[in-house]
Amino acid sequence: LSPIWVLTGRRLQRLAEEGVTEGRELMRLVYGPEVEAISEAAAGAKTQTQRQRRLLALWLRRKRLARQRSKAAKEAKANKPESQTDAEPTSETPPPEAEQEAPPKTRKPRMRRKKSNDA
Repeated sequence: LSPIWVLTGRRLQRLAEEGVTEGRELMRLVYGPEVEAISEAAAGAKTQTQRQRRLLALWLRRKRLARQRSKAAKEAKANKPESQTDAEPTSETPPPEAEQEAPPKTRKPRMRRKKSNDA
């Protein structure tokens, strides 16, 4: 006989001596500790699995975005006309020295309100 059946038989006998007559209550009392242990283990495994799934989804999303950016950069480089990269500046396009940079934007200092101690 399996040790599980022996333990179950002993528990059933003990509960029957105590006067438990309903089958549902009997099963709850006989297998309650095992069910609780299994449900706790399953909840822990479920939490860990969900965490791993979220990490995997994040990793996949990052890889997918990197691949899309790389593909877009390659397409932009391939679609760029060679006349703009190799050609000398013409009268239509000003030389780079003629381009002026915009002055950097500065922030205006913010005025702070004084806290009044009027209580």
